Amino acid sequence: IKKLMSELFGSKVMRISPLSSAVHAESYKIMLDNEMTYVVKTSPHSLDEEAQMLQTLHDKGGLPTPKVYHASSQVLVMEYIHSDWQMNDAAQADAGTKLARLHKTKGDRYGYTSDTHIASILQSNAMTDSWADFFINNRLLHMAELAFRNRKIDQDTMHKIDLLASKAHGIIGQGNRPVLIHGDCWGGNILSDQGEVRAFIDPAIYYADHEMELAFLTLFNTVNQSFFASYQKEIDIKPGFFEERRVLYNIYPLLVHTILFGASYARRVSQAI
Repeated sequence: IKKLMSELFGSKVMRISPLSSAVHAESYKIMLDNEMTYVVKTSPHSLDEEAQMLQTLHDKGGLPTPKVYHASSQVLVMEYIHSDWQMNDAAQADAGTKLARLHKTKGDRYGYTSDTHIASILQSNAMTDSWADFFINNRLLHMAELAFRNRKIDQDTMHKIDLLASKAHGIIGQGNRPVLIHGDCWGGNILSDQGEVRAFIDPAIYYADHEMELAFLTLFNTVNQSFFASYQKEIDIKPGFFEERRVLYNIYPLLVHTILFGASYARRVSQAI
C-alpha cells in the first residue's frame, strides 16, 4: 500500500488506520505527509468491477459515489468521505430523493451486461424480459441452490423454496419496469454527514424492479418513514409491497447472508418463506 500510494500521489504515507473488515475485503484510511486522506480497499478479487459499478452509479444514475484514483482486481484507491453515521430524518429524506433519482434510470431488460458480485458471491445477471422470471431464476433459485450445495440450508428448506418459486408469479404480478439499482444498499453502505448523504459505496448493480432495492433497505431497519415519504414524492410504491412482496424479495439477501454467516440467517429464511 505504501509503495502504491507513493507512486500515485508522490507523497509518503504517514498513517494507515483500519476502517472495516468483511469476509471478502478490508479497508484502510490512509493519511499522506501532505495531509491528504484516502481509502484503500483490498480483496482477493473483483475490485476493478467495483470501480466500474461506482462509476456507472455516478454517471448514469446521478448517485454520489467516491472518486476512484486506482483500480485493479485486488486494490482500490478512493476518495475518503467523512461520515457521522447518523441517519437522522434529514439524511433519510435525502437518501430517499437520491435513490429515487437513481431508480429513474431505465433499462431495456432485467439483469446486466455481466455478472456482478454481492460481497464475495457471484450474482447471475442474465438479461431477461420478465421481472418475475428474473427474480425466480436468477435470484431466488440461483442463491437457494448455492446455499443448498454449500450445506447452508437443508433439503426441507430447499423444497419449500421450490414450492414458493412455483407460486411467485402470482405474488409478483407484472412487476415494475427495469431500472438501475445499487443492489446492496443498507446502512453500512450509505455515508451520511450532518443530515446529507455524501456517498453510496460497495454496490452490486443490475437493472431490476425498484422494489427489490426498497425491500432490502427495510431488512435491517436502514430506513424509516422519512425515507419513504421522500421517495414516494418521486416514485409511487404499488399496493402489496409492504405486506407481501417485500418479504418475498428479502429471501434473496437472507440467502446471501446465510451463505456468508450461517445458521441464524437460515432461520430467518424459513420464517420469511
